[in-house]
Amino acid sequence: MVFSLAAAMITLSLISYDASDPVLQDIGQESSNLFGLVGVFLAESLLSLVGGAAFLLAGALAYGAVCAFSLGSISPSFRKVLGCSFLAILATVSCHLLSAGAQWLGHPPGGIVGEYAGGLFVSLLSPVGAAILVGFGLLLGLIEVTGFSPVRHARFIITGIKIAAR
Repeated sequence: MVFSLAAAMITLSLISYDASDPVLQDIGQESSNLFGLVGVFLAESLLSLVGGAAFLLAGALAYGAVCAFSLGSISPSFRKVLGCSFLAILATVSCHLLSAGAQWLGHPPGGIVGEYAGGLFVSLLSPVGAAILVGFGLLLGLIEVTGFSPVRHARFIITGIKIAAR
């Protein structure tokens, strides 16, 4: 129940976020955010920290809620938690690399984390090297979290092509 409420609150706060809403408001001042001052502060904090990857946090919480409802409890392994954290950080870096310096809702697309980690990757590896590293990192994180096997899926596709060619 807590995961679903948190996911809904984060999602609605991010969707109704308006960069013109002041974070520190006077008492009685109106906000366009669905959750008022709390929603503005939550969305502002998440967008500043991780940028567009804040929506991934809401998705992860929603996934946790579905697992909790269907399985009765949640007991993620250390590897899954590490993989999710790895994916979240690399998602902020990829937002930064793909943005080419543009702003999103008044914030860097990857937030502070993406801006600094992406800047570090680019300074060490060049933009192309950073993009390759982040792409492989995202693939490895996805494999770790979901159990996705590119080799198994490639074999499945090849078998399907061979059957269709007969």
